[in-house]
This record gives sequence, C-alpha cells and structure tokens, in this order.
Amino acid sequence: MILPDAATLRIFHDAQLKRFGGAPGLRDPGLLEAAVGRVHSALAYVEMDAVEAAAMLCHAVLKNHAFVDGNKRTAYGALVMVLAGNGLRLKAGDMEIADMILTAAGSQDGHDVIADWLRPRVDAR
Repeated sequence: MILPDAATLRIFHDAQLKRFGGAPGLRDPGLLEAAVGRVHSALAYVEMDAVEAAAMLCHAVLKNHAFVDGNKRTAYGALVMVLAGNGLRLKAGDMEIADMILTAAGSQDGHDVIADWLRPRVDAR
C-alpha cells in the first residue's frame, strides 16, 4: 500500500496555500504524524484496500486539524494521493467532492462514510 508521509502532506499543504491563499502554519506536528500513523497502525492489524485507506487518511487529516488553515484541502489531497499511488482515480465533479469534504469535516461519522461515498466513484487508471 502506497501512502503519503507527513512531510509530503506538509509540502502539499504549503503548495495549496501558496496557490489559493490561507493562513500558514502547522498548529501541531504531532497531529499530522498521528493522522498518517493511524492508517499505518490500522494496516498492521486490519486488511483494507486503498479506498478504505484513502478514506481513513482523509478523515484523520480532517479531524486532527493539524494546520492553521487548509486542513480540508490537505485531506482531499491525501485522499487523491493514496488513490493515485495505488493505481486508482476518483471520478467525481468538483462540487460533489467539495460537498463530501465539507460534510465529512462537520460530521461525527467515521471514515467508513467517506469510503462508502468513494467506492462507486473510483476506478482503476
């Protein structure tokens, strides 16, 4: 399973802020490491596919809120990195994706809701 590390997510985050704006800063590096570590830890104990891993990382980045700004953009980027790194692509429109990310960010539901949303919208590249 190919997963981005915390350093890669931080680079992605910084690039998104440069492109689209937002307040810079990492509130807590440990929260970003914990988000990535959550998926690695789960993979050690549970069999999961790339869709579930992408959903779990997206959810962890959303909920841990490691950055001052750009957490939702970084969560989406993490999701796409996991899918692409494992030979998958997301087939959904920008508004549909934005709605899913905003809903997940404001929800108490787990990553399984994101995975359920992803499954019919993912295919092999």
